[in-house]
Amino acid sequence: MAGNRAYDVFAIGVLVAFTVLVTSSLAISSALSASPSRAQG
Repeated sequence: MAGNRAYDVFAIGVLVAFTVLVTSSLAISSALSASPSRAQG
């Protein structure tokens, strides 16, 4: 079914986007916690 394949592609795209967002947010938070004086200005 073409509909199922399109849904699978959409689900995979959402999972990839969610993973990228979580990874980037974790990296930013870790970078800020590593240098708090720099983050506060």
